[in-house]
Amino acid sequence: MSSDFGSALDAMRSILDIQAADISPEIAGTEANIVLSLTDTLEPTIETTSNQIREFGSTVASLPRLTKELNNAKRRLLKLIEELVGELEKLRADNKALHTFATARATGSAEATD
Repeated sequence: MSSDFGSALDAMRSILDIQAADISPEIAGTEANIVLSLTDTLEPTIETTSNQIREFGSTVASLPRLTKELNNAKRRLLKLIEELVGELEKLRADNKALHTFATARATGSAEATD
């Protein structure tokens, strides 16, 4: 999951760089502002999803011991939930890095037009 998302973010960075180099600063700044809007929207979505999955994990963890099979399934599920939360944290860091990158591009484009 995170490698696909990371690849998409790398593509967005490349597009912003190409536009800044080959297209007018105004257009590059507009595109950077679109990316800023997208990253702003994505941040609370990642946070909410992560929190909900953590809550689900807490609920699963609080289940009483049952049969051997169910206990094994519970352990596997908790491990997968932990991995998923870790992946979401990576996505969050990648999103934040793209936001910072786009902010620099938007600021640089605005300065270039002055």
